Amino acid sequence: MATPASAPDTRALVADFVGYKLRQKGYVCGAGPGEGPAADPLHQAMRAAGDEFETRFRRTFSDLAAQLHVTP
Repeated sequence: MATPASAPDTRALVADFVGYKLRQKGYVCGAGPGEGPAADPLHQAMRAAGDEFETRFRRTFSDLAAQLHVTP
């Protein structure tokens, strides 16, 4: 369970990663700390790990999505 002291760090990390992915897709979000190449090293590492995960498993996830059958 997260302690109150660690919550702001986790939130900032998630906000940075979501903003990074949105900017990759062409969405513009409010300028915040950690944007761009001069981001915090932890944020840069999470961005790189997310990009690697997406690259490695893109085909697997698209194949799984094709197998979903959603009925109203």
